[in-house]
Amino acid sequence: MPFFAVCFLAGLKAIPADQYEAAAIDGASSWSRFVHVTLPGLRHVITVTVTLSSIWTFNNFDLVWLLTQGGPGDVTAPYVLVAYSKAILQLQYGAGAAVTLVMLPVIGGLVFVLVRLLRQDSGVKLPGRTRAARWPGAGRKVLPWIVTAMVTGLLAWASPEIFWKAAVVLGVILLIVAGIGRVVSVLEDRGGRRASSLVTNLGSGVALAGLLAFVLGPLYWIAVTAFKSEGQVVTHDNDLWPTPWTVDQFTALFTNQPFGRWYLNTVLVSAASTAVALVCAALAGYALARLRFRGAQGFTVTVLLTYVMPGALLFIPLYQLLIGVRLTDSLWSLVLTYPTFTIPFATWLLTGYFASIPIDLEEAALVDGATRVQAFRRVVLPWPSPACWRLRCSP
Repeated sequence: MPFFAVCFLAGLKAIPADQYEAAAIDGASSWSRFVHVTLPGLRHVITVTVTLSSIWTFNNFDLVWLLTQGGPGDVTAPYVLVAYSKAILQLQYGAGAAVTLVMLPVIGGLVFVLVRLLRQDSGVKLPGRTRAARWPGAGRKVLPWIVTAMVTGLLAWASPEIFWKAAVVLGVILLIVAGIGRVVSVLEDRGGRRASSLVTNLGSGVALAGLLAFVLGPLYWIAVTAFKSEGQVVTHDNDLWPTPWTVDQFTALFTNQPFGRWYLNTVLVSAASTAVALVCAALAGYALARLRFRGAQGFTVTVLLTYVMPGALLFIPLYQLLIGVRLTDSLWSLVLTYPTFTIPFATWLLTGYFASIPIDLEEAALVDGATRVQAFRRVVLPWPSPACWRLRCSP
């Protein structure tokens, strides 16, 4: 949820305010502005964010391993845990690789469809697009819903109990949001600006309070647990409020262990790897969103398929490569390894933001005599700065 919220916030920053002003002048309600201005302005960001988050969850390993380890009886074991067990624990590299490759076609088809939709909406003419150009406009619009219906049907058939529980929760949330939006629109139409503002603020406050309670709950537990003694942690006494408060954990951390060195290593590696990923992803994302070149479609799919590969298995070939270049046991090994995971993610994230920027701005700069590099540096880069800030703040 925080990942979605931050990405959508960055996308909202890129929507010109004059569009909302023009819609308000034309008499559009809050709900109409959301449907006809906000959602179309976020369509590229939504496509990329949902795709990346789905793949991220699909390949999630650490959370499952920490919570259940696939048990009891492999009931909660996803495919990535099976691949890890085969390749890492049992040293059956071939079996682990086979598990991963078997799952790639499952996402590959969806990835291809999403790539086509993203690049078609961005106005970039792809090589070999004549067949796609024959699709009627309604067909291209209904295709995402067909894919969604197929995936939804597959989930409902595979695990009906979990699916219907999630559907009920999602339905309740959507009904509440739609009800609040309808009430606000009716009040605005009747001229009750103060009442509509009150309902809007109340609904926003309740939604934000629920979101913060859900997201910050674990962080609060971590914060108070850091000020507990070992006895309180083991016996679970006063879980929500330490009694008494103690700083023994921090004292042991700074006196008995080289925490300062660890912290410095983290800062150096994260800063260097993020800088490398940001530069490479900005150039690659702009090329995928704007430029026309042979093989662009295949390159885009390849980048995302690289992100599909579970990181738990990529450590095996990466470690072998680092041994070959004699970079093991050094910070440089981490600086070179982290971008292999972050560049595909950052490239796709920035591709969505670059595609959401009106192409007229770049064309105006090119007409005024700017080169492609100057237009990229002076027009495109300043525009999605919230997205770049999101990448710089990523761990």
